Amino acid sequence: MDGSQLNLLPNGAQIALSLTALLLSVILHEIAHGWVALLRGDYTAKSAGRLSLNPLVHLDPIGSVLLPLLLVLSHSPAVFGWAKPVPVNPANLYRPRQDDRLVALAGPATNLLLGLAAIVILLLLGLGSKLILAPERGVILGLPLLLQPTILVSSFPGDVFLQVLVQFLKDMVLINFVLALFNLIPIPPLDGFHVVWSVLPERLLPKLQSVWQLGWLLFLVLIYTGATDFIIRPGLVAAQWLLLRGAAWIGLF
Repeated sequence: MDGSQLNLLPNGAQIALSLTALLLSVILHEIAHGWVALLRGDYTAKSAGRLSLNPLVHLDPIGSVLLPLLLVLSHSPAVFGWAKPVPVNPANLYRPRQDDRLVALAGPATNLLLGLAAIVILLLLGLGSKLILAPERGVILGLPLLLQPTILVSSFPGDVFLQVLVQFLKDMVLINFVLALFNLIPIPPLDGFHVVWSVLPERLLPKLQSVWQLGWLLFLVLIYTGATDFIIRPGLVAAQWLLLRGAAWIGLF
């Protein structure tokens, strides 16, 4: 099976599916923040209408459109982005510091669950004999293979719906594992910083204010230098390992 058989969808369709998977993932990420905040006493996100599935209320021009599109067009091995952060007022939370940690972790946890769900669906499709794991020197989940020379492909090239579904699910796996790790980087305004803030001694909190002001600069440096690749790669390896181990367990190869 040569590489030309593996990518049966037009480039435009693949780009559209990747962007759709990303938008769905970042929107559910933000809604999860808002729901956990609501459960812990803060109605700010609900009052602002940010618990809606309407994508228009969540889109960020740079993080939801420009950056992901540039990454896709440049054939980046990982596509990521963000939606507009949901407003959360820690003062309204029952236990401000502890609950802020729960609110922060809700987003990455949602992405991890979405990625795992996509893996399960892919494996169930495989059990239905709609997918095969075929030998291939290329890539899996859009990345250079780190574990085994195998790739998940459709055994029915003529089935356009199946091709679209498989591509979308692979995008969901890749994107959500990337988002889960990316958002745990401990620099503002990412969720990882809120987790660090919630566990540090209170005497150190004033010193974090200067870090918060430099947050976007640190964030841009990480992206520009490619340091994010080293941070998110463990998540990509984990996604590949889970998919391959699951496929082996149910006898797909």
